[in-house]
Amino acid sequence: MTEAAWRDPPSAVQALAAAGIDAAGAEIVDLSRFHDVRLAAGHVVKRLSRSARDSGRDLAAELLAYRLAGWNDALAAAVPRAVLLDERAQVLVIGAAGRPLTAFTAQSAASLGELCSGWHRATSGLPIPPTRSAGILRLPDTSPEEWALTTDAARGLGARLAADPLLSDVLREGAAAWRAGCLVHGDLKADNCVVAGDRIRVIDWELSGLGDPAWDVACVIADQLAFHTGAHIPAFVDAYGASGDSTRRRELFTIARLAHLALEQAEHTADPRAAEPAVELALRLATTRRPA
Repeated sequence: MTEAAWRDPPSAVQALAAAGIDAAGAEIVDLSRFHDVRLAAGHVVKRLSRSARDSGRDLAAELLAYRLAGWNDALAAAVPRAVLLDERAQVLVIGAAGRPLTAFTAQSAASLGELCSGWHRATSGLPIPPTRSAGILRLPDTSPEEWALTTDAARGLGARLAADPLLSDVLREGAAAWRAGCLVHGDLKADNCVVAGDRIRVIDWELSGLGDPAWDVACVIADQLAFHTGAHIPAFVDAYGASGDSTRRRELFTIARLAHLALEQAEHTADPRAAEPAVELALRLATTRRPA
């Protein structure tokens, strides 16, 4: 089957016009990272970029999450308000929900824990496509060609992680323990949250899908351990709620997520040294983890 020819999605102004918002003459701020993201007229326009498409990425999962939020109250409470969803053109327009959450407070961590627990419960058992976020669990049993890493630093680190007997055991154990049961965000961290007043909202759902709820919890824990003080982990976990059967999975997935974050650091910086703190932390937790 031949690949479909690339077609540029509507511009930010065109997308806003389709949503009934006049942005003619408005300042347009470029917020792009992987996808084309623009801020204009108090709204965020996210469009599939050609480079993202060529690397195998799309906005299908994110658009589906916002569709679900149209009737699922618990999920609607967690996301910004969508004013345009266009699956054919791969365009999403949402209301600008607030400022980026650069670091958790006890209050914002607890708010996220409550939101996360709410949408996990409310989406339990939905027939949705699986998340693509936990591929790190299969690292020891896949080939480098499947890792989709583009820098020598990341490829070298991937080989190192896959060959490490301690980490490879943890990743395989995590893969075997995986229990898909609800909608997971897949990349839950402070960088993917915005806050306005005392309200927090979660953005960037492109890796969402059916997955293990313990993965989202572990993502927050790993983010806090790797890039923040970790002081507000208890506030998040307590607000999320007790789940005795997921304790081991959270522990395994936290180690896996740290390995994933290390690969992201190596990929984005092309510097293997940037990944070392997360690697060392993953190894330390793997060494002290409880036996199965």
